[in-house]
Amino acid sequence: MKTPPLLLGLTLLFWGWQSGYLLAAALMAALLESSRLIAARWVFSDQDFDRLGDFGAVLFLGAALYAFTSNQGPSAFMELLQSPAGLAGQKGAIDQTLRATLVFTRWLPMIFFPFMAAQAFSQRDKIGLSAFSWLLRRRGKHRPNAKSTRRILNVSHPYFAVCLASACIGRPENAWFYPVLCVILAWAMWPERSPRFAIPVWAASALAAAVLGYAGQRGLYQLHGAVQSYYPEWLSNLMRREFDPKESRTSLGHIGRLKRSAGIVLRVTPGNGQRAPSLLRQASYRAFRSPTWFGAGADKDFEIVPPEPNESTWWLLRQKPTTADARIAGFLNGGHGLLALPNGTARLENLPVSVLKTNRLGTVRVDSGPGLVIFDAHYGPGATIDSPPGAEDLQVPEKESAAVSRIASELGLAGQTPTQTLRTLAAFFQDKCRYSVWRPVSQPTETNQTPLASFLLRERAGHCEYFATATVLLLREAGIPARYAVGYAVQEKTATGFIVRERHAHAWCLVHRDGAWHDFDTTPASWFDVESANASGFELLSDAWSRLWFEFTKLRYGQSGLRAYVWWLVLPGLILALGQFLLRKQWRRSRHDPNTSASALALPGMDSEFYLIERALADQGLGRQRSETAGCWLRRARTGAPVPAKLQAPLARILRLHYQYRFDPRGLSSAERKALRAEAASCLAALRRKP
Repeated sequence: MKTPPLLLGLTLLFWGWQSGYLLAAALMAALLESSRLIAARWVFSDQDFDRLGDFGAVLFLGAALYAFTSNQGPSAFMELLQSPAGLAGQKGAIDQTLRATLVFTRWLPMIFFPFMAAQAFSQRDKIGLSAFSWLLRRRGKHRPNAKSTRRILNVSHPYFAVCLASACIGRPENAWFYPVLCVILAWAMWPERSPRFAIPVWAASALAAAVLGYAGQRGLYQLHGAVQSYYPEWLSNLMRREFDPKESRTSLGHIGRLKRSAGIVLRVTPGNGQRAPSLLRQASYRAFRSPTWFGAGADKDFEIVPPEPNESTWWLLRQKPTTADARIAGFLNGGHGLLALPNGTARLENLPVSVLKTNRLGTVRVDSGPGLVIFDAHYGPGATIDSPPGAEDLQVPEKESAAVSRIASELGLAGQTPTQTLRTLAAFFQDKCRYSVWRPVSQPTETNQTPLASFLLRERAGHCEYFATATVLLLREAGIPARYAVGYAVQEKTATGFIVRERHAHAWCLVHRDGAWHDFDTTPASWFDVESANASGFELLSDAWSRLWFEFTKLRYGQSGLRAYVWWLVLPGLILALGQFLLRKQWRRSRHDPNTSASALALPGMDSEFYLIERALADQGLGRQRSETAGCWLRRARTGAPVPAKLQAPLARILRLHYQYRFDPRGLSSAERKALRAEAASCLAALRRKP
């Protein structure tokens, strides 16, 4: 059963309109529909269709690999097998998997087009199922007489269904989508309408079905929109957080050496000809109660950032010009965590996450994403996503007030301009203090003296948390709004960029001046050398292992750039399969005979020239009986009829080749097929010359 005229062409144009491949769809539609006007046909054997199937299989696998090596890659499928407790993490896996599936489904009409074109220009209107299954081919070699190996299929209706599904796979945004869809479906059903009902009755029934379908479609669409606007918040409430932007517990007052790991947590590559950002902030805080800084109050302080239509670009500050960019690669534990970003980041690109949120203190949080993200951060001086300064940004805790006031008085901060105050504090911490990862055991002169007061008044040696906290409180004492920030320092350069280790975790100050928040780091520059001096001798070995694990994780989460090489891997297979189809062909050009039975042409060997000889002898009164085999009939024709003796040997050879062509699963080679044509043509010429 074939599809109605022009149905496939119209469906292909509909698919091209919806998928954005309109030019390709127009060319494919014109080629298929031209087969109804062009009389030329090609005679394909089962082996030809099998080789075409090999080409289609390689193309199918290559397209699937290309589609699913984006975003989360293979890991998205593994995350779908997790327990329901990981529902929030699975949401991101489902999103990424669906995105790749939708892209791949839209390519299916192009992938299966060679089969449809081959059938359209073939004398056979059906293709053996072995062309679509290596298993059936293998079974056919061992069981050549099995019915399952000779099953055939007209692919026009399955191809129509594939094109229609691919066209409908995206969200219909155009008002003409549904009317055009109804027209296509009505056209497809028209030849199969029941003759018992009049045309007006059939048309009214089709129209009623279309109206009811439209109402159901709109209802489902509205339900989908309601669920989509609700579930990010619902899912985020189920998540277990590895990082807490609400508070930062410092090590102020701890005794002993602060042990830091050399594990690599971030990889940073600045833009061409640009400097890497010196600091990457993860969170900032406002209120200090020793030894803890407190920030955002609750999850309600976070707001969802809507993505751009490409679902990988996120604007944090629209309309803000940027002057620099950096590629940042980092891990997200369980698919969620805080992003480490340069100050003044306005836009994130190539970030394949599902839910992104920000709070009023400049924290950017991923609530659903892959285990590894590699994205581009575009940033520049000026505005940030932090909220304007408030009264809390000028408060100095009562317990720290005495020590902070004393140092501020010694430095003469009162009356200085903000720029002078920053210079004074930078010089004080650089010249009068030193960085140390060791907290010695000492007795304060006052029993109620806090660790920060001890640092400012007596020891003046400590790690970055001391410097950052002291700087924030001294700025506030001078009347300048300030906040406490945590993140990482970017200082260790490699051949390809910068690496950030766990021991590079850092704390510094955010100061508000000139209408914007700026990084202000007063920790002595020697801190990096002090930390590096404690590096293990096995660090090179651990770095090598970290690199291998990073590359493996890139492949696992679809961040390896494998898509750029997929077609180079698939191309040899495509060339080999196409070469098999072209070089080992058994097909030839023929002319379409409308009187030829399509079902007969669907059987292998039914285009054998032996049937022309049979027809020629039947015209001379030597017809073959209904139950008579070809061999018995030919013996009878040789013995009981005046068949020239010189034709008996050629007829025997023709019959042998015919049987092999008709019943042998391997068919005929190209040379044998030519021999059958030549022998048959010679015999036919001799029979016509017979008086």
